[in-house]
Amino acid sequence: MRHATLLAAVGALTAMHALGQTATNNCGFTAGAEYPVGSSCSYTSFSKPGAFTNYMNPGTCNAGNRDDAWGWFQATAALTTVTYNPSGSVDPILHVFSGTCGALVQEACADDFGNGGNETVTFATTPGTNYAVRVQRYNSNTSMNGALCIYSTVPPVNDEPCGAIALSVGGTCSYTNTTNQNATESGVTAPPCGGFISGAADVWYSFVAPASGMVVLETSAGSLSDLGVALYEAPSCSGPFTRLGCDDDSGPGYMSFLTYNRLTPGDTYYVRAWGWGGGQGDFDICLRSPSLTGGDCTYVLELFDVGENGWGSSRVGISLNGAAFTYHTTTSRYDVTTIAVNTGDVLVVQYDNSGPDQDQNRYTIRQLPSGDGIHTGGPYPFNGIVFTETVDCIPPAPPQEDCRGAMTICGSQSFASGGQGVGYDSDLDAYSYGCLSASEREGLWYFFSPSTGGNVGFTITPNDLSDDYDFAIWGPLGSAECSPDSSPLRCSYAAPSGTTGLNYTATDASEGPSGDKWVDDIAVSAGEVYILYVSNWSQSGIAFALDWDLRNGASLDCTVLPIELLDFQAQARGEVVDLLWSTATETDNAWFEVQRSADGEHYQTIATVPGAGTSLERRDYVIQDIDPLQGVSYYRLEQVDHDGSSSYSPVRSVRLLGDHQDMLVYPNPATDVLHIAMPHQGAVSVMAEVLDMSGRTVLQVTPGSGASDLELTVPVEALGPAPYFIRILDAQGRSIGQAPFIRR
Repeated sequence: MRHATLLAAVGALTAMHALGQTATNNCGFTAGAEYPVGSSCSYTSFSKPGAFTNYMNPGTCNAGNRDDAWGWFQATAALTTVTYNPSGSVDPILHVFSGTCGALVQEACADDFGNGGNETVTFATTPGTNYAVRVQRYNSNTSMNGALCIYSTVPPVNDEPCGAIALSVGGTCSYTNTTNQNATESGVTAPPCGGFISGAADVWYSFVAPASGMVVLETSAGSLSDLGVALYEAPSCSGPFTRLGCDDDSGPGYMSFLTYNRLTPGDTYYVRAWGWGGGQGDFDICLRSPSLTGGDCTYVLELFDVGENGWGSSRVGISLNGAAFTYHTTTSRYDVTTIAVNTGDVLVVQYDNSGPDQDQNRYTIRQLPSGDGIHTGGPYPFNGIVFTETVDCIPPAPPQEDCRGAMTICGSQSFASGGQGVGYDSDLDAYSYGCLSASEREGLWYFFSPSTGGNVGFTITPNDLSDDYDFAIWGPLGSAECSPDSSPLRCSYAAPSGTTGLNYTATDASEGPSGDKWVDDIAVSAGEVYILYVSNWSQSGIAFALDWDLRNGASLDCTVLPIELLDFQAQARGEVVDLLWSTATETDNAWFEVQRSADGEHYQTIATVPGAGTSLERRDYVIQDIDPLQGVSYYRLEQVDHDGSSSYSPVRSVRLLGDHQDMLVYPNPATDVLHIAMPHQGAVSVMAEVLDMSGRTVLQVTPGSGASDLELTVPVEALGPAPYFIRILDAQGRSIGQAPFIRR
């Protein structure tokens, strides 16, 4: 059951220690009506006779014109719990006030549980301050027996972000039992999901992003069975916090479930959890992540089932280089697996739609650690062979079907386009899709910004006027940010086919299926940023044209928008790595830092390239890494503005082909020692480094040196049974070979 009272009631407290009655019929702070404050609940008699008639009527919890009884206490801590326990099947109403009897200020109230139920409030108090307690009987002035307990409560250690409990990210889900009991609301901006209310008891957790850049967050119910969660990034526990994801009921029952694919390996992130409507109690939480494989790059296959009933006989088949298909399916709401691929591999994907509920099935293939999409299907995935490619390990740029791939509109010229699917990211949810009840269809994302103020209208015309297009606009925003986290400013979900858009005769801001396809124009100011999503409800693949109708001086430009990175690639060429990137626009762009990593987690700057400042033209950049790492390495760009703010590009991986390809580890699986054989020219001192599936180094040894061929022995008896990677580093710390193995 969900409750939206000021503070949620907790379960019945059974330990009762009855003392003498001290309730009075008058609000006051006299010595005879003072109640003790303990460290736990210890009851004192508090009975309301029917003769009390000196009634006062402040308060919000069903405080009608009924007799009341009063007591008071002096707070001893920053958080206090007050519980009234009635005797018999009666329905009490509990209020707590600060101030004076002539000017009472309500602090908390409860009337949740009906006949025979305890009423409890937990609220912030100031030590040394007096608080008045009032008890009434619902819809009655007759007597009521009962007892009162008042005790100080201590918030959990993770009540605020800087007390966040550190969670480990494993290869499988290992739950941590935790609680938000007695927590107070933190000062971070309230999230838009999960029934978050003022005074919500939120708690915090932190984790270090694994080498895969991907995390799966799962929760399980305890005494708290309705949980909301949000994922944040921040430079420190003091903020500022940027919300990356938010979820309410995607897990089992009313619990939460969330995945995120674009974390920066090695960075610290934060998770916030709270009970729906202010609920409190214990629950379980875990974080897990698929690990990077031993191939040139790692693909991850995610299987989703919104019905949480499994796919039945439906399945995704994966074939590499003509080998037999390996099939994957799910029996629950979500499954994930990794696929090792190498440059030049031929990947074939097929889908079998023989199972029921195809509208509930969806799958994606992404490349890690960038999280960029390779292929996606569903809902209603196509049957048969659905995708083929020759692997190049260069993650593709985000498609325009995702907000991350939104096109920046740099002028008022008309344009034509058409979406081909829903993309890889769920950019819209119940808190942001507004009138778009079907959420994302075959849609495309755009940013636009007025360079001068005025009014903006437009017309969207399908190439076939029997087709049905919808749209939504969010803003104004301060910058081009994804994804929307509020209701649209303008929205049309009208069912008729034909043209739609903003015009100067419509008066409504949003319309549902029965609308006329037109909503009101937008009055804009220079420098504002807007997000536009154009959705093909018919999912026909038919393109559209958009024509602007700008009035009262309005014009569109993109000079206020940040850098628009068109592409970033890292390509091996002989003994060097070519790094290439292009920008469509740049605003106040000071420079780029080119950064390299051997493990996808720890990066170093290897070059600094000046930016173009502000530019409306495409600009291309090329540099070479002339001393690259051997084996697999990772590259990214850090773009820095003149004011010092910065942002990162997607991560690109490169493998330099060399003798280390022939590295052999045996026996595999291993028990006590692992032997390594690899060709190498010349004497070299090496170090062996063992990593677990989350990318953490768990063992380092110096097995010695060798001439021509290296023959190394690494003791592994101290490792627990699990899969691992072993990596061989030369004297400069460069990787000269790596391979997976299993400790049995």
